[in-house]
Amino acid sequence: MTTQTPLDWRAAALALRQGASLIRALAGTTASIALQAPQTHKRRGRVSVSGIDATVEILRDRWGVPHCFAQSAADALFALGYVHAQDRLWQMQWSRRAALGRIAEIAGPQALPTDRLARTLGLERASRAAWDATPQQGREELLPYIAGINAALARAPKPLEAQILDDWIGPWQASDSIAWGKLLSFLLAPAWEQQLMRARIVQTAGLETLEALDPPLAPDTSVAAPPDADYGELCTPLHEAAAQLSELLGIHGGASNNWAVAGEHTVSGAPIFACDPHLTPVAPPHAYFVHLHCPEFNAAGASIPGLPGIIWGCNDRIAWGPTAGMQTMHIAVVEELSADSQSSRTPDGWQPISTRIEQIPVRGYPDETLELRETVNGPLVSEVLPPNLAQRWNSTRALALHSQVLAPTHGGIGIADILRARNWDEFCAATDNMRDFNLCYAYADINGRIGLRVSGDVPRGNPQSLRFPVAGWLPPEAGGVPQDVLCGDQLPHTVDPTEGIVISANSPLTPAERMQFGAEYLDPARASRIRELLTEHRPHTRADSAAIQRDRVSLPLRAFARQLAQAEPSDDDAQHQLSTLADWDGAMRADSTAAALAAAALIEYRRAELSELLGERGQDLLEPLLAIPTLDIFAARATTWALTRIENDPESASELGAALDRAVRVLRRRFGPDSGAWTWGRSRPLVLKHGLADAPVIGSLLSAGPFAHGGEADTIAQSGVLGLRHGQPVSALPALRLVVELTDPPQAEFVLAGEQVHEPLRPNGPMLDAWRHDRLHPLLRDREAVEEASSRRLRLEPYRPVEGRRQELQ
Repeated sequence: MTTQTPLDWRAAALALRQGASLIRALAGTTASIALQAPQTHKRRGRVSVSGIDATVEILRDRWGVPHCFAQSAADALFALGYVHAQDRLWQMQWSRRAALGRIAEIAGPQALPTDRLARTLGLERASRAAWDATPQQGREELLPYIAGINAALARAPKPLEAQILDDWIGPWQASDSIAWGKLLSFLLAPAWEQQLMRARIVQTAGLETLEALDPPLAPDTSVAAPPDADYGELCTPLHEAAAQLSELLGIHGGASNNWAVAGEHTVSGAPIFACDPHLTPVAPPHAYFVHLHCPEFNAAGASIPGLPGIIWGCNDRIAWGPTAGMQTMHIAVVEELSADSQSSRTPDGWQPISTRIEQIPVRGYPDETLELRETVNGPLVSEVLPPNLAQRWNSTRALALHSQVLAPTHGGIGIADILRARNWDEFCAATDNMRDFNLCYAYADINGRIGLRVSGDVPRGNPQSLRFPVAGWLPPEAGGVPQDVLCGDQLPHTVDPTEGIVISANSPLTPAERMQFGAEYLDPARASRIRELLTEHRPHTRADSAAIQRDRVSLPLRAFARQLAQAEPSDDDAQHQLSTLADWDGAMRADSTAAALAAAALIEYRRAELSELLGERGQDLLEPLLAIPTLDIFAARATTWALTRIENDPESASELGAALDRAVRVLRRRFGPDSGAWTWGRSRPLVLKHGLADAPVIGSLLSAGPFAHGGEADTIAQSGVLGLRHGQPVSALPALRLVVELTDPPQAEFVLAGEQVHEPLRPNGPMLDAWRHDRLHPLLRDREAVEEASSRRLRLEPYRPVEGRRQELQ
């Protein structure tokens, strides 16, 4: 690997070029705003395009949702690609560059860690292989979407961000969508980070300490220390690269809620479906609402720009929406290398290591040369570490990453097929095609059926062994790399349960003793709270589900506050707050002092207990995971862990008073002596961050916020996990809310955490305001209602050469 050595003159020249681009971009954008023409010309009138068979009408309603009326499914998907590129072109370009490892080409050497990671994983190669393996029928389904993107791209003005970075946006390829989907799946599926972190804890403090900190899902005395636990230290640079990649994209792992209630428990007698995916707060938002109408389907919901379909939505017959499945899709593998490092040992003997050379273009600097190597188990990730770290390990050991995301499969066909699904069986067939997306879908239909179904190809293996890195030289049954996968009905699923409710909130769906896969489930508190509220509100209405989505009660933190209320603090202010904590209902409201106190005391309590468990380096040991907060399984389970520790260790309980004292001092130092100013919203502000938020001059204008915001990891209305530092901003939020009543036809309401159309200097708008104040809008699918609610109409007409038009006239 050739490592960049930045030279001052090159850095200065790059800064000057970027500054000049910024000035030109701002001047052009200011002029556009002054003329009151923020690209609205693209959304009215007529446009002649190649790639459609008949006229497509795109109406935009007052909430910014495009309604695409087409005469075939292919033309409807073309329209989806067209509006994605119209409204979110920069977002798509940034995502594509991240997936292909080409951000340093426009951003300079500071982006090299993310590019190295993407290149090492080989996402581009895996995506091209997946597209090559796509059957012709599947290609024909997806290519209209790609054609729609390119038709809009050819007409779209250059986004402000592209002007700032002097970026050229070339045609979109089918493999680009696959690569973006694979990167999403990689970032949203946990496991390898936790495996390495556990190895690091074992290396530092021993297996017994790890089990006290992170108990396995089920007791299993056969669990042993992972092979070569000292490789746990590799997590630091790998986490840094993954964290930077997550930061660039604004994707820090995933958690979500979804549920469905059978008609026997609703006022209307029809099932009710609800979902609210939890993603990183960003501007523009991750999701994009759209309505696609054609003879084959009439579907509306939230899509992801760059992917060909609707991820959370409904059609005339069914409603669907996923949470993160949380099964282990990525496995860290310790490899034994031959003396010449050209082979790796496997259960079947020594196998050669393949090598390839790639060049990473770096703006303002020479290209970086990477020598990338891959064993039979996956790419060698330890060989792209900085030289000073990589040289510290024995040359006969290396670390590979085995991931189902890198298989030559993709989920594009499944995403598109859901649009056509009319019943449970067709829905299951569609999700079975989403092989590299590990998601847990909730489902409901107008015939009264409800269910849950997990998608993806999940490695089959001992869930206890898969908590750690595995040995590449061992057979699967001895704790080596799994060679088999589970899919479809082999994964957790349920349909029409007797209780009439299905819930998925990233908690276990299968008893641990029956699991045949690894998993990194979150605390079941959100699922428990949803079940509690669904049981209370019977018979159920859409308004009830909308209210549940807004709920900010943390069951574990409320229980922790009860423990705090019994503590004996020495600080006078802390003593005065004991009654407040005792009476607190657990609601993490933005204006709540009790919420701020309980959260601050939890941070202090965890710090003290981790120091006791792990030594003075306890906080530093877990610090790398804080860069990817929603993937920090240790922090996500923190409150329940603390409650268990208090219950089992009386000496630990005695630490509560001191933790509350320290928490009060922190709040007093941050917000002054008046405890009325110690509110949760001030303690943890919400900022919807743009990918270029750190850019000079303009960066602060691209993001939305800060806002006072409620919730935490264990509330239904989530706002991300509490780490070990005070004052960290909100790390997750309900990126959208969708509630559907499965009447005939279904009735739906929605809101999005941001604006539909990305206008970079206008991140705050009416949709974000509705989201902040918990208002929902109707998600229309009826043509008459759409016409009434719309003021802009764009007609895409099939392009015909002049000769063809003359013949038609004759």
